[in-house]
Amino acid sequence: MRCLILVALATGQSAVGAEPGTPDEVRVKAAVVLQLARFVEWPAEMAGAPQFTICVAGKDPWVEPLEKVTRAQTVGGKPIAVRRISKPEDVVGCFVAILGPPAKTALRGPLGRTPTLTIGDEEGFINAGGMVGLEVENGRVAFAVSPKNARRLGIRFSSKLIRLARIPEREE
Repeated sequence: MRCLILVALATGQSAVGAEPGTPDEVRVKAAVVLQLARFVEWPAEMAGAPQFTICVAGKDPWVEPLEKVTRAQTVGGKPIAVRRISKPEDVVGCFVAILGPPAKTALRGPLGRTPTLTIGDEEGFINAGGMVGLEVENGRVAFAVSPKNARRLGIRFSSKLIRLARIPEREE
């Protein structure tokens, strides 16, 4: 619910519910990804990139909604590009990687050592080393974040984002 409020405030749209597995769910999650990216700080080594690249691995239904929601948008003054990747090694140059199953395996390889914001919607994604877990709760898209997993790679979440998110580490 808090995530939808973030999206609604940032985009001027009303909050939209999403039933699991529907095109609406993917569309809402794509909008959430764009808004989340605006509340993240990447390490200085990413500053020279000419564009803000969002990579998608194993989530092909996400590509078109992401392209639509990011068209003519920027993050940190950089134009946004959406790119499909087929293997975790292709994540070089990606600010964000949206991972489909088996995301948990991908996080153990090169992706787990790259300053890329990892987003997934698999159960246990954050416990496996992911940074943002998207979930549908009561027909609404919500998110959990792991500041600990992000900090390990030099990525920082704004305090505004942390206030809106569920933080699994606090629950341990």
